[in-house]
Amino acid sequence: MKFTYFFFTLLFAFTLNLFAQNPLQSQEITQETAQALANSILNTQEREIANQAIELVMTTCNGCTGTLSTASPSCYPSNMDRQRIERMAATGMPLNEILAVFEEERGPQAVAIPTDSTTRNIAWILPIITLLVAASALVFWFRRKTKQKDDETEEEVEQTLNSEDQAYLDQLRDELKRDE
Repeated sequence: MKFTYFFFTLLFAFTLNLFAQNPLQSQEITQETAQALANSILNTQEREIANQAIELVMTTCNGCTGTLSTASPSCYPSNMDRQRIERMAATGMPLNEILAVFEEERGPQAVAIPTDSTTRNIAWILPIITLLVAASALVFWFRRKTKQKDDETEEEVEQTLNSEDQAYLDQLRDELKRDE
């Protein structure tokens, strides 16, 4: 029974393969098809620019909102954006011009990293400055508390000493002053 099942499965697969046509063999390559293929082939520099732009453009569909177009390979609007970016790169547009087109159409939220501006630079630097100021304030506060605690401890020790111990402590301090 298993052999029969295996035999018919193999025969069926062979028959499908025998009668299946290769889509490239069944189509004639027209001038339009050749032009479309030529346009889809990018040189190395154009491919690099296209990939950089694709990695920076945000999606427009509602299901993928807030993600990059590379994060949703099955998203139709993202695929259309990718094709459009590749066509722009094929025409020789530089990266900043491609991103400017998307920013002009969709606003600044269309690009993952906004173009260079003073506001963007401040937005990146401000958290770093805030962290540095907070860390400095924390170190200052900790040192001050530690110093106060040390001073209080020394005063408490001096108050609890009897007159004999106080005389000995004064003698030690005098010797330390002489050695300096």
